[in-house]
Parts: sequence; C-alpha cells; structure tokens
Amino acid sequence: MNDCDDIPNGWQLFHSPSATSSSDLALSYLADNPAAHGVAFLVDEQTKGRGRQGRFWTSNNGDGMYLSVILAPKRDIIDWASLSFLTSLSLLQAVQKIVPGNADKLKLKWPNDVLADGHKIAGILLEAYPPALIIGCGVNLTNAPQIAGRKVPIGDLAKFSNRDIGAFELASAFLHCLADNLMGWHKSDGPRSYIRSWRGFCDMIGQPIEVSLQGNRLTGRCTSIDDEGVLILEDVTGMSHRITTGDVHIMKTPCDEDSSATDV
Repeated sequence: MNDCDDIPNGWQLFHSPSATSSSDLALSYLADNPAAHGVAFLVDEQTKGRGRQGRFWTSNNGDGMYLSVILAPKRDIIDWASLSFLTSLSLLQAVQKIVPGNADKLKLKWPNDVLADGHKIAGILLEAYPPALIIGCGVNLTNAPQIAGRKVPIGDLAKFSNRDIGAFELASAFLHCLADNLMGWHKSDGPRSYIRSWRGFCDMIGQPIEVSLQGNRLTGRCTSIDDEGVLILEDVTGMSHRITTGDVHIMKTPCDEDSSATDV
C-alpha cells in the first residue's frame, strides 16, 4: 500500500513503524519484485540501522528520516558509483527547498556526507544487487546523538531550521529531487555532470585531510575531486594519490585528526 501521495509519479512509498532497517525491507521486497524501480520504504525506528563499512546508525523512534529506495539504473554498472554523489546532492537540494533561508550553510563532503552549518546530518549507504540498487539514507531530524571524541559535531535539522521537519515532509522532497536528477543522470554525460554539480557544494579543495583505507592512513592536501568522483590527495612529498574509497577526515591543522567518519 502506498502511504504518501506527494511522491514522484509512478513511484511508491511504504511506511512502517519499526524495522531492523529500511534497507532490509527494500531487500525483502526486491526478492519478490526483481524489476522494481522507484519503490521506497520509510520507517520510524530502526533496530539495526547500518552505515558505511559496517558501522551503526542511531535510529531512535521519531528522531530521524530512515528511508531506503530501490532503483533499477539503466546505465552500465561502472557508472553506479556516481549515484552516491547524486543521492547526497538530491538530499541537499531537498533540505534547501524546506529550509531556503539557510541554504548557503549546506555543504557536501566526499564521498556523500551532507553537512548543515558544519554539522553532519546524514549518512548514505548504497548496496548493489544487479540489476537493482538500494539507496539507504538516514537523516537526523532532532535529538542528534553526541559521540565522544568527535571534533566535527553531529547535527540535526531541528537546530538548523529552527522548526520541526517531519520524516514524510523530507522524504517527499528528497524523492522528488532524486527522481528529477535521475532523469538527467541517464543522459550521455549525466554521471559526470552531476559530480560537477556536487562539487559546487564541496569546500574540501585545498584543505588538509587524512584518508583511512584498508588499515592505512594518508595525509596531505585535497587538490581536486575529478569528474569521475575520485579524490586527489597530494602528500608532503608532492606525490598525488587517487582515492576511490575510504574515510576522509578534514583537519583544522595538519596534525589535527577529525573523527567524522562514524555514521550516526
């Protein structure tokens, strides 16, 4: 049953009070509907919410928008990684529409974090099940959890907007932005075009960063995020490194570590 009328034409949105995770509901649906596309699942509470690289996502009842969307991308699977950028861009655009007065304070951090006034408000997880893809999205609406040791704070939309934003309100805006952007993404230069649009909201270029990947750490300066979504890090020797995956920590000084990788 479709639980919300204000969604893109032809899409479906299902609502559940509680689930292990919205992505588990999506995966279960996909098992019986392998050709599904534009089917979303919104839950009030996740008992086993998950983020990138097996981390948890705090998902208390009513505190966030916990949403997963099934897509059937009509491009080669090599282009699917760019949907991570498209998803975070779509979420930023949705928040812009809901909170237009603070739109200039919204930023994006590689690869798909959304920041509001310097506070991380969202986590995004893409899981591929060719020919389908599940996009999981968690957004702190209120009562953002505080995690010891974090130098970049966690935020929520209630503080950013100075008003309550409901999960249905945000989910509707996000799904509309996502559907609109997907139409452009399917065009010939779509993936690169949307990465360029994403880059316009990212202020990491020139900043000192640390990247953690497979137990190793690289430090240096972010010199670019190219049209393929690859982060370019220049180390102290002047050597450039192409980073396609990993946790990025933006440092206030070359030796100041930022623990902003933990999903909440």
